Amino acid sequence: MNSGLHRLAAIAAIIAFCVIVLGAYVRLSHAGLGCPDWPGCYGQLTWPVESQEVLDANQQFPERPVESDKAWKEMVHRTWPVLWSCWWSPSISWPGKRTDGKPDSGRSQPCCWS
Repeated sequence: MNSGLHRLAAIAAIIAFCVIVLGAYVRLSHAGLGCPDWPGCYGQLTWPVESQEVLDANQQFPERPVESDKAWKEMVHRTWPVLWSCWWSPSISWPGKRTDGKPDSGRSQPCCWS
């Protein structure tokens, strides 16, 4: 098997393991419902921290009062894999390499498989 494919599989396994460990941490700290909505948290991009934001969030979600110590854990668990994927995905594909000296035809192949 190709060593590039092994490298890609190893990186994917490490990322999956990190997501699982982070999810276990969020669950064991009872922060799994730290943010009642998705993709944000209490209607914002991040969890509310300022007193006015907390008051607004508590009025908007009266059944789920703001618990900042839980909300940040849940948001990190949600966004870390997305950010990692956005950073890693472009580096997976790279223009194909030609060994015959001709210009590349625009085809693409994963850079770690070359």
